Amino acid sequence: WNQLWRNVCFRLRPGSSGHVGCDLRKRVDLGQLVWCWMFWHRLVFVTMDTAKSVTATFDLPSADLAITKTATPTIALTDQNFTYTLTATNNGPATATTVVISDPLPAGVTFVSANVDCAEASGTVTCTVASLVSGASAAFDIIVTAPSTAGTISNTATVSAASSADSVSGNNSVTLNTSVNSPPPVPGVTAWGMGALALMLG
Repeated sequence: WNQLWRNVCFRLRPGSSGHVGCDLRKRVDLGQLVWCWMFWHRLVFVTMDTAKSVTATFDLPSADLAITKTATPTIALTDQNFTYTLTATNNGPATATTVVISDPLPAGVTFVSANVDCAEASGTVTCTVASLVSGASAAFDIIVTAPSTAGTISNTATVSAASSADSVSGNNSVTLNTSVNSPPPVPGVTAWGMGALALMLG
C-alpha cells in the first residue's frame, strides 16, 4: 500500500484532470478497487485492467466564473458621464486565482476613470483580482463619457482566471446595450415673456 500511495497519490492543480498507469500486479489482485485521499481532498479511484496494470483517474474541481454588467444611469446623455459596473462572481467549487476582467469600450465612448485595480489601454479596461474563493464577488466601476451622437452603444466584457479551467463557459461574458439620448432643449424666452417680466419687475 505504501507503493500504491507513492505511485498514485500525488498533487494536481485544482481544475486539472489526467491518468497515470503503473504496474502493481504483485500488490493488487485483478479487478480490485482501491482509493486514496488526495492533497485537495478529492478521491482517486484506481482499477486494474486485463493486463493487470493500474489506472488512476483524477477529476478535480474547477471554478465557475460569471460576470454581470449594469449602467448608471440606464439611459445616458450625449457628452455626459455615466458608469459601467462590472461584477465577477465565483460560483465554485474551486478558488479562482488571477482573475481578469476585460472590457473593450464601444466606439465613441471615452474612458474617464476606474477602480485602483483597473487600467485602461487603447480603449480596453482591464481589472484584476488576486483570488476569488467559492461564493465571492468583486465589483468594479468604470466611469466613461457617452458619445456625442445619440443612439445605442453595445459593450461586451469577459472574465477569466489563470488558475483553472472554467466549468461553465456560457457565463464568462456579458453584453449590455445602452441608449444614448440628446439632452432635452432648454426652453427659450419669447418676446411676450420678456415683456411680462419687465412689467412684473416694474
